Amino acid sequence: MPFELTNPPQDERARELWLQHAAGFILFQDMRNYAIDKIPEEVDQLTKEKVIAGIDNTIYGLMMMMDGVT
Repeated sequence: MPFELTNPPQDERARELWLQHAAGFILFQDMRNYAIDKIPEEVDQLTKEKVIAGIDNTIYGLMMMMDGVT
């Protein structure tokens, strides 16, 4: 799924938050895509879906820890 980066807001604080969110999104998308690309091609679809769910749950858990919500 292609994503499009919008223009940052003019307000200094809003721009700072926008940049933090944009950078975090890019980092986590790259991490997720890297892990998904490591799934062997011969894995059946059901197993692949479960592996991707595990990847997503792991990333979500990491985000919760980083946010202090454990």
